[in-house]
Amino acid sequence: GDYTVTTSAQDEECVNPLTGEAGYFDLFTVDDFRDAEVSGDGTAWTAFGGDGYGFYEGDHDGLTFSDDGFLVYGPENYGGDPGTPQALPTAALPNSVAAFLWQDMQVVYDAGTQAGVSLAAADDLSIMQFDDLRLADDPDGSEGLYDVQVMQQVGSRDVTAVFGDVTGPVSEVTIGTENPAGDKGTALVDAGDASGVATADTVVCMSYAGPQFDAAQFTYQVTVDDDVRAGTDLVNVLSHTVDDPGARRDQEVTVTTLDGGSAAPAVWIVKKRDAREPNKDGRVVFFRPRSARGERLTVEYDLGGNARKGRDFRGLNGVVTFPRNARRVGEVVRVIDRRGKQGVRRLRITVVEGEAYVPAKRSKAVVKIRDARKRKRR
Repeated sequence: GDYTVTTSAQDEECVNPLTGEAGYFDLFTVDDFRDAEVSGDGTAWTAFGGDGYGFYEGDHDGLTFSDDGFLVYGPENYGGDPGTPQALPTAALPNSVAAFLWQDMQVVYDAGTQAGVSLAAADDLSIMQFDDLRLADDPDGSEGLYDVQVMQQVGSRDVTAVFGDVTGPVSEVTIGTENPAGDKGTALVDAGDASGVATADTVVCMSYAGPQFDAAQFTYQVTVDDDVRAGTDLVNVLSHTVDDPGARRDQEVTVTTLDGGSAAPAVWIVKKRDAREPNKDGRVVFFRPRSARGERLTVEYDLGGNARKGRDFRGLNGVVTFPRNARRVGEVVRVIDRRGKQGVRRLRITVVEGEAYVPAKRSKAVVKIRDARKRKRR
């Protein structure tokens, strides 16, 4: 088998597995998941030990990531000159890599900022979020910084990377995959200019395609309880055993109920961008299921936190309306330029239950309002 490497700009199905959309989801909107011990230059760390992940035809325990913008599968495959991005494939170490921003960089943990590496999991999805990565010879980050997430499902061979803010140079970068022998690889960017790829909210999907076999057809019936709302999406997982280690073992099938009570779609909210004084507005996006997008829907929400309307931000009247056939709708947190240097304020936006919808589990978003202006020295 081999990998295909595409971006959300090329393939609409290449999305962030956390949100189902093409875009960056900042883990700091949930909590601080950073590991203070992950910091340094010219090294690699292993996380999620005890969980199995596939890459090419091999299976591995945990995920090993480096400060130089790549995952490496198998400790024996890390070495050589890891700070120099290779054209793929190259027989020299490191091999067996999933490169998402391969160049000579360093990880810096700073408790006073968001710099560092966050390690988190959402169900079986393992997440590594790199904040304020910087070039190896630029410890202060004066040449620019890099925010990027890398995700892989337990038991899967597919790897997803999502870029946040990228302000540093990307003129000699490798993005792609390489097998353990270093004789097979797929490059999206091959030790070259990644400026067209490494941009905010771009998703990179590294998808494994195993050997092809004749299709098999399975027929089955599903019984749904009477109290399940009409329009609810139910997911069935067909698990099967195969001889080939690279083939997919699980196939999800979505069944939408047709009969029963009135449909009440779940509405959720995702933060897209924090706000910064003096003039960078924040943004959140409300979502509803595809099955409910045919009708116009008005959703109410509450505001909380220590950010105050009229003092820290404008707009947000507590109501947002999905137009007919729209699955998403955005709201803008319009920042107010206050006099003097301000601390960080937080605006919590919570979906309120209504007659025609219910709040989803992810019904809250927190937008931070920061002051980007430097303090004046006296």
